[in-house]
Amino acid sequence: MAPNKTTSIDQLLIVLELYHRIPFGRKVTAGQLHQQLAEVGIHRDIRTVQRNLELVVKFLDVEKDTRDKPYGYSKRLGTRLTLGPREAILLETALSGLKAAFPTAYHPVIEGAFAPFSRRNSPTAKVDIRPCRPLIEESKMALFERLCFALHYQREIKLQLSPHTLPYCWPLGLRCEQEQFYLIYEYQHTRYAIPLNDIKEVSVSTFEFTYPSHAMSDIHLDSLAPFPSLPTLSYSSGI
Repeated sequence: MAPNKTTSIDQLLIVLELYHRIPFGRKVTAGQLHQQLAEVGIHRDIRTVQRNLELVVKFLDVEKDTRDKPYGYSKRLGTRLTLGPREAILLETALSGLKAAFPTAYHPVIEGAFAPFSRRNSPTAKVDIRPCRPLIEESKMALFERLCFALHYQREIKLQLSPHTLPYCWPLGLRCEQEQFYLIYEYQHTRYAIPLNDIKEVSVSTFEFTYPSHAMSDIHLDSLAPFPSLPTLSYSSGI
């Protein structure tokens, strides 16, 4: 009998999500990955996570450290990309800017994302960006994880905005403006924005949506109107 298509796609999604969450240069356990999946609304038992981790180790560039329990998983560093002077400073600017925008607890994730790029010729950072405060509150990081999942896989979401609960809408992207992050979303063919720190909760559905053709750059925060008691965004339709 041919495998169930939905089940196969679901397993592939879990394998890819696990792979994306395994860092370079440091180890993460199955229990930690299990918790991270739960935080973005992917609820599987620990045995399912462990079984899919075996697939990740078998087919992808991931190592399993079996010297001590709980076992640790990390991506192989392999060959790093070597950058020229201009690219190296741009990389440092991006890294410093991201670390400044997010709470300290999120810095290891950011460092892991930049690990494949060689900093051999410049082990000390040459760029230091310091805003007055992180752009996202530390208490909102689990919510941010769920939004990342929904944005990446184009899943509908439900937003809890005290005192409102907005039915399923389309998350379109994040805008950094006015010293904070805004979620830009579409609801009933109209686009809106809300500061991430004002969102109480996010639920990610299993329903995918087709991303609209209008670019994020067409949306302007300076054209606001209420709906329903929430800030709205207008966008240029010149496409």
